[in-house]
Amino acid sequence: MEELIERTLEMQLSIGDKYNCKSQCAHELSDEVLERIKSNDPKLTSLKLGAFNNTHHALPQKLLSLLHNKDLCDEAGILIGSNTHLNELYINIHMRSDDDDENYDYDDLAENYDEFLRGVANNRSLTVLDLGYCPAKSNAIHILAPLIEKGTPKSISIQNCTGDHIKLLASLFRTNNEQRGTLKNISLDGTRGGNAISDYYTLDLIRTLSRYHSLESLILNWTIINAETSRALSNMLRDDSCTLKKLTLEENEFDDESLSVLAEGLLENSSLEELNLLGSEHVSAEGWVNFFRILRPAKLGALHTLCLERNHITDEAVVEMTHVFANNNTLKRLNLSLNNSITTAGWQTLASIFLNPNSAIDTMLTKGNPSFDDGAAIAWVNALSQSKNTKLNELLLSPRGITSRGWLALENLVCNKMSIDSMYGSNHTFKFYFEDTTIEQSTVVSAMRSYQDFQLSCLVAECSSRIMVRRLVRSQEKDEKDDKLRDFMKEVIERLSTGRITGHKMALHKIIQFYFKSGEANMKDIWDMEFNVMVHAIARIGCFAKDNFSAIATQDGISTSVHTLLYQIMRSVPSLVDVSSSNRKNRKVGSK
Repeated sequence: MEELIERTLEMQLSIGDKYNCKSQCAHELSDEVLERIKSNDPKLTSLKLGAFNNTHHALPQKLLSLLHNKDLCDEAGILIGSNTHLNELYINIHMRSDDDDENYDYDDLAENYDEFLRGVANNRSLTVLDLGYCPAKSNAIHILAPLIEKGTPKSISIQNCTGDHIKLLASLFRTNNEQRGTLKNISLDGTRGGNAISDYYTLDLIRTLSRYHSLESLILNWTIINAETSRALSNMLRDDSCTLKKLTLEENEFDDESLSVLAEGLLENSSLEELNLLGSEHVSAEGWVNFFRILRPAKLGALHTLCLERNHITDEAVVEMTHVFANNNTLKRLNLSLNNSITTAGWQTLASIFLNPNSAIDTMLTKGNPSFDDGAAIAWVNALSQSKNTKLNELLLSPRGITSRGWLALENLVCNKMSIDSMYGSNHTFKFYFEDTTIEQSTVVSAMRSYQDFQLSCLVAECSSRIMVRRLVRSQEKDEKDDKLRDFMKEVIERLSTGRITGHKMALHKIIQFYFKSGEANMKDIWDMEFNVMVHAIARIGCFAKDNFSAIATQDGISTSVHTLLYQIMRSVPSLVDVSSSNRKNRKVGSK
């Protein structure tokens, strides 16, 4: 048993190492890393300064130790500039927040930051250049002009851009004809806090980038986009040679006219897959209605992600939106969070999208909208049930408007406990999450137990094999005298990672969980049952090994109570598992 557990852990760790290969990426400029850069180590292809963790968030203190050391900035920059194998450079720093304990201002580090970049500018192998937050006093773009103009970067990303930064970038892009076939991603964030980049500079950049027919991702945040700028962007989108797949325009100063012009370009575009218009707060409610009216004839055949978070979208705009996506079979992710102008009627109208049997939406975000109440929840449940939708995977919303009536409808959608057959026929793809917020206990007391069961049912399949192995390790000493139980656990581990979670297996998870956890069955003669699918299901119930096995494992062996409901469950839905007499007779754990 110990060997099996060790092998399982080793396998999982080796899989994890595959995605965190230290030989290809370094996160700090230690002496060892500097030596590898200097020796032109071909295995070191990526440098992420800022101590990126697995979630791609940076811990800035590592980078600050570099920026506070001018000599190290000079040395590291020169070494990177002469390296011919580095392909990616990420510099991840952020503005100082009020909660920071360090007494510094990033802008005061601009001199050292520029010193580092002077060396980097000599590099010709970098294809990904992410400068992170650029100090306001920095001359980063001017310093890196040789790299941008003479190199072949595929991706450029800069935060805290000024108009002068963008003006110089546009000039460099115009003079480098070779880049027109290589530049794929450009991400520029203006200065936050009311100092958006002027539409004059934005217009110049978009007109320049429109000649780049290899561009796949364009991110322009915190800028001013007037009607003329929007027209340039619209023309870029409608061009037959447009290859743009991702367009992000967060916190931009659109107005109604600019958004309508953009819609005209989207109408004729066939390449765009992701569109993000978060925080377009200068667009009025009527502007959003016109936006969707213009898009009604559009096929939007490539669009799979649409973010409309924190806008002034109203019920009337939702009606127009449903016309756009009523028959769409490509949109997968729709974010309507923080659109507080949508009422219950609007959310009920939106449910009609799910009546389309070909709807591909698998993720819907509606958090921050307290108007999503019982009426909205029930309308969505009815639409999902009527169309037998199995595509919607996640719904994230605010629970403040939902009471026990809404909880019950949602629970019955995913786990209708009226009968074994209804449980098996429930929706086994839908998962429900709510934002972290304070809930008035008085409004949901009667529903909380039901809701917790429902949430657990949804998350059963997400218990990882690693967690299961750890629980087995913890429970091993307690149960080590029970050879039969250990054999059963071995069978669980062997089957744990085989196959994928299907609706069939999820149904079995819920049935077993409900009857085991509710005390309706005590598993008489469970050891003689068919484990082909059942073992996989039991193993996914994370607390099962910890709680239930200890209750039935006694010093004298397995409990011998007379309840046989479990057999009745398995017979009720014959497709779940073969429980014929020939299979059950003298069935032994671990036998094939």
